[in-house]
Amino acid sequence: MYPLLFFSILAIAVIAEKIADLYKVAINRNFFNKIVYLSREKNKKELLLFLDTKIAKSKISNISLALIKKATEQGASFKKECDIDISLITTKISERIHFLDLIGKICPMIGLTGTVIGLARIFQSVSASGKTGDPTVLAGGIWEVMITTIAGLLIAITSIIAAHVIRNSFKKYIERLKFCCNVLFENNLKPDDPK
Repeated sequence: MYPLLFFSILAIAVIAEKIADLYKVAINRNFFNKIVYLSREKNKKELLLFLDTKIAKSKISNISLALIKKATEQGASFKKECDIDISLITTKISERIHFLDLIGKICPMIGLTGTVIGLARIFQSVSASGKTGDPTVLAGGIWEVMITTIAGLLIAITSIIAAHVIRNSFKKYIERLKFCCNVLFENNLKPDDPK
């Protein structure tokens, strides 16, 4: 159970870190639609005002908002730097998600190993005591050793689901960020735009 406890703590730590990272890049649907609309309208002043308001209201520093604001202010000249920044963000936020996949693969094996070791001990003690006809001795011991398999499976299932949800959420937010920036660049909101 100790290795399973270690891996469950590691999984919780990675999940908590990645949820915090999600908030740093999150772009909800309404915000996304508003950015795209204002970009296509080429309404730079309203777009900057909208971004400043969102940034001011945000309790957590949002990297995506800052990048979209910079793209709005600098226009198409910022495209190359923006692509590099998005690549860096993608690399940073995808770090350590593979630990959840690894935990999802290892924990069932650790649980099964604990169960097999426990069963071997039960059969050894039953054969040493000579009480081979008493099923309650076996049932109690088997119930105890099955807990490691159950714990391993629960940790694995949670880790695999969390990895999938986190990975898909990051992908969705990064795609929205790229789309917002590309719309800004395509509509060429120049720094000297009178709007």
